[in-house]
Amino acid sequence: QPLTFDHFLAALDKMEIDFDAAGNPRMPTLVMHPDMMESTRKKFAEWEQDPTCKQRLDELIDRKCREWHDREGNRKLVD
Repeated sequence: QPLTFDHFLAALDKMEIDFDAAGNPRMPTLVMHPDMMESTRKKFAEWEQDPTCKQRLDELIDRKCREWHDREGNRKLVD
């Protein structure tokens, strides 16, 4: 199936995403066949310009950030 924005969000939703000290997400690296790279790059450019897609991605990142804070807050440090 061709990559859609919904597929992309669903994949990110299944992953644990870490954040740096400034609160920026450390997004996973996408690995794909070189033939798909150009069409995928165009799709990402379109999605970045679409306000609805941007809002949905921002909401997912905000939720992932809260999940990361919960994970980090519940870690047990070794004495």
